[in-house]
Amino acid sequence: ITGLGYAIYIMNKQYMLLIIVTTVVADSACKLTSPYIGNRPFAKYIAPKMYVESVVVYILTSTVLNYLFYVASQHAATSSYFLQISKDEYLMFGQVIGSLSIIGNLLVCFLKRCANMDESDSIKTKSEHPSSVV
Repeated sequence: ITGLGYAIYIMNKQYMLLIIVTTVVADSACKLTSPYIGNRPFAKYIAPKMYVESVVVYILTSTVLNYLFYVASQHAATSSYFLQISKDEYLMFGQVIGSLSIIGNLLVCFLKRCANMDESDSIKTKSEHPSSVV
């Protein structure tokens, strides 16, 4: 949370909005399509439930979504919700955010695997852990 607040303070707020929306939509699209497409593991030993086709969907979704943001920014030139950057910058931003999100998912799966947790287990805080004393 502190890192997110610092990023909002340093960066333009529209960048943070773009990052959050792109990540949420691409992750949702990946989770919706992964049961129906693909069976080739992307990182077999780190995240066996992550498939090559899902990674492609993730990158394509984030890129297409950022292109739609570019189109919306051209039609709403005076809106403060959209960045006034070029189409190439929007597309590159989508690809970078998609790639970094995949790396983040792999990192979380790796840490869960190191802690002998299943990929679907949630990471509990100390107050949520059953062995914590109140």
